[in-house]
Amino acid sequence: MNLVKWIFDDEIEVALAQDFDKALLTRLGFKLNKTSKHSRATPNVYYIPYPTYDAFSPTTYVFTHNERLRDICLRLHELGFVFWGTFKTEKSPIDYMRELQYRGVLTTPFRALNAGDLETVLIDETQRSK
Repeated sequence: MNLVKWIFDDEIEVALAQDFDKALLTRLGFKLNKTSKHSRATPNVYYIPYPTYDAFSPTTYVFTHNERLRDICLRLHELGFVFWGTFKTEKSPIDYMRELQYRGVLTTPFRALNAGDLETVLIDETQRSK
């Protein structure tokens, strides 16, 4: 399973399955860093940097409109990545993907790992912003 573990203000942390060809991500134009200022080096974990002008999420459930971050997350979704959710914060990858659904940017279900359960997430059409 390929997992979007965390989104920081300037990079996305991903965990790749051992059999995943990470060259696919580099061919799509993603730079993969093995180390980060946020975490220590871990096997099969990489960091995808993205340009940012604002904090990813200045407070809970508030996300900035960063086009590069949006594009990377949508591409990872298309590749079948699973977006992680955590009880510790309301700024996790699953929350960001839900935000894209609220905005109407993402209209298809995405896969998530939430509290240890693998699920498919699609918000109700009536919850989308108009």
